[in-house]
Amino acid sequence: MRENLIQTGEVDEEGRTSIPYDWYPGFIPKNVSLGKNVYIDSSFGFAAFNSQNKVAMQMGHACSCYDRSTFVTSGTGKIKIGDYSFVNGCTIICSDHITLGKYVMVAWGAVIYDNYLASDLNSKERSEILSNNSMLENREMPFSGSSPITIEDNVWIGFDAVVKPGTTIGRGSIIGSKSVVSGIIPPYSVVVGNPGRIIKKLEPTDKNHKP
Repeated sequence: MRENLIQTGEVDEEGRTSIPYDWYPGFIPKNVSLGKNVYIDSSFGFAAFNSQNKVAMQMGHACSCYDRSTFVTSGTGKIKIGDYSFVNGCTIICSDHITLGKYVMVAWGAVIYDNYLASDLNSKERSEILSNNSMLENREMPFSGSSPITIEDNVWIGFDAVVKPGTTIGRGSIIGSKSVVSGIIPPYSVVVGNPGRIIKKLEPTDKNHKP
């Protein structure tokens, strides 16, 4: 296990950073900005990170990334993860903007995506896109119809939950395991089911806490 320091490891001629003792022979892309004491267990999660933005991803102070958490982006995707947040075996698919606040926990199997795969096209148009995509050198995932996602501070997303494009999850909310959520989730809500529904409101015990 590598030390909890800023982008430790060797930097190649392209500015990419390798993680010491990584089982996967990859890199952290040079346009991924890591705060102090960030921990990433493997570069595997960046194998499909195709964003060309100068700063395509930011991870705040003491963030943790475990168990093959995966970040899939188009050339325009931007991801931001706030201080002390924890992602574990989840998948984040981004072609626009996905923002996670501070002290957010995302459990294994959860999927957060801000776009649909050609959802507004007919079957012939979709087949053409997929056929053309198969000829690309990096086989980048085709993206269509993006809508940004915001997940505010102190949110907990349970395992196998799905957060759909355009969703805002308010501060202090809990998204139950295997729930599918979309739209505006008010702060301090407990959401379960498919489609997700609010079953409880929580007391804002963190209202005096300013992360």
